[in-house]
Amino acid sequence: MIMNKLMVAACMFVLLTFPDQKFSYTKTDSGVEYVINGVKKRIAFYRDDVVRVALVGEGMDIIDSSLVVIEKPGRVKFSVEDGDKLVLKTVSLILEVDKVTGAISFKDKNGKVYVKEDEGNTPMLKDTTIFGRSYYKIRQSFTLTEEEGIYGLGQFQDGYMNYRDKELLLVQANTISIMPVLTSTNNYGILWDNYSKTYFKEKDNTASFASEVADQIDYYFMAGEHMDDVIAAYRDLTGAAPMFSKKAYGFWQSKERYTSFEELHEVVRKYRENN
Repeated sequence: MIMNKLMVAACMFVLLTFPDQKFSYTKTDSGVEYVINGVKKRIAFYRDDVVRVALVGEGMDIIDSSLVVIEKPGRVKFSVEDGDKLVLKTVSLILEVDKVTGAISFKDKNGKVYVKEDEGNTPMLKDTTIFGRSYYKIRQSFTLTEEEGIYGLGQFQDGYMNYRDKELLLVQANTISIMPVLTSTNNYGILWDNYSKTYFKEKDNTASFASEVADQIDYYFMAGEHMDDVIAAYRDLTGAAPMFSKKAYGFWQSKERYTSFEELHEVVRKYRENN
């Protein structure tokens, strides 16, 4: 009797937590799109070890353009297995989609977990209006392993590099450079493709990105055998950074300001005098 009551209680918890749970999916040329709990989610392979995940409200269109990613989905061979979970496989990755929560688990080809979307924190798509136009406030959370270190995100002045149990404001400022790319010692990376004020937080093995303005939740998962592979994947997505021309190298001088044209002219005159 007690066991029956526990089973009923567990079922009621699932129904109350995910009342609109309906899972349906469509296979695309580069992955799948699926609908779950009032949202539409797209998985698109860019390489066999790089995948994009985008999420909008059900009935809305996913935007493919990006200000930073120039790469397009590739011709990646993948399989789809529809069982208790929806499973997508390439030669390098296994993605498992939970049909109740919609959360994705990212695994290597042998089934070892890289990282998971946090099933306990539903992705947030909160309507907001900016200058008369509709957007979302967004948040996406990930479940990390106990032992991994997480790095990247830019240049800060806080005196630490590993962001476990840390909070960061991802906003460009003097002496602070923002690069919304998280890299892990588990040999994966996450490119958070958003350009608004963003908060990053990791606590109790849960890492979250939260942005104030967005058309959709949009991120790229990149995996490899080494962290160098992850950086190479990011470089492929965003384009190679060319070297400066030879004339750009040489003497650099920094000065707060010039108070007059005469002062500026004197500096230029002295450069020429000293060759």
